[in-house]
Formats: sequence, C-alpha cells, structure tokens
Amino acid sequence: MHHYGLDKDAQALRDKNALYLRLGQAKVAATPDDPKAHAELGNQYVDLGDYSMAAQCYRDALRLAPKSAELLKDLGGVLHLMGRTIEAEKALRLATTVDANHVEAWRNLGVVLAAREEWRQARECFSTAIALAPENAELRRYFDIAQSNVGGAASA
Repeated sequence: MHHYGLDKDAQALRDKNALYLRLGQAKVAATPDDPKAHAELGNQYVDLGDYSMAAQCYRDALRLAPKSAELLKDLGGVLHLMGRTIEAEKALRLATTVDANHVEAWRNLGVVLAAREEWRQARECFSTAIALAPENAELRRYFDIAQSNVGGAASA
C-alpha cells in the first residue's frame, strides 16, 4: 500500500507549523512589549504540543498584561495539560477574579477540579459558566458529568 499522500499531508502540516512558529518568534522579536505577540507564540507552541514553552510565553505575556483574564485562562489551561493542576487552579481562579464573566475560565477551572475529583466545586464552576452562556451545550454536558459524580438529579 502506498502512503505517499499521508506522508505528504503530515509533512505539509509540520512545514506549516514550523512556518507559523518562525513567524511568531519573529513577531515577538519585533514587538517584545506586545503581550498579544507572546500569547500568539504560546498558542503556536500549544499546537506543537510544547506545553512548557507555551507556558513560558503566556507568563511573558502576563508580565506585560498582568490583569488579562484571557492570558490567565491560557496559562491555566496549559498548566493543566502539563499535569500541574494546583498551579492551573491558581491561574484559573485568578482569571475568574479578574473577569467574573469569563466563561472559558470558569469551564477550564471546572475541568481542572473535575480532574482532581473535586466534583462539588467543579459543578459550581460549570453552573456559573452555564449562567453566563446558557446556549453552550458543552457546558451542560460538563455540568451533568459533575452532577452525576456528586449525586442527585438537580440541574443548573
């Protein structure tokens, strides 16, 4: 069986990711005081699975914009992917403190707490996220999982 097409697609993806990484690095070099440039580079590292470098980029961005709930949410998410759940929880709690209406921060905090089987707290986070974005079916699924682990049939 010939796999050239699959190999070509994989190589094209690697080439595209390498190009985006170089562009992101060049943007940070050209605008080192731009938190968005650091965050975008962090996103590129996430796409490559290099969570440690992504976390460093998000931290660099946060040094420039310490009150950014979006950056705190991104840092918390990547710390969770690295298995550093206590640090992830701290970043995500700070994100929800900075912006109590940040749906993704509440969702990610719930995911981190659920991963630690802190179901009641996870359920509260998902409930808050649902109140902010009631049209989001994904949040309802997360809430239902947490609820089933807490017990009872109450709904958000």
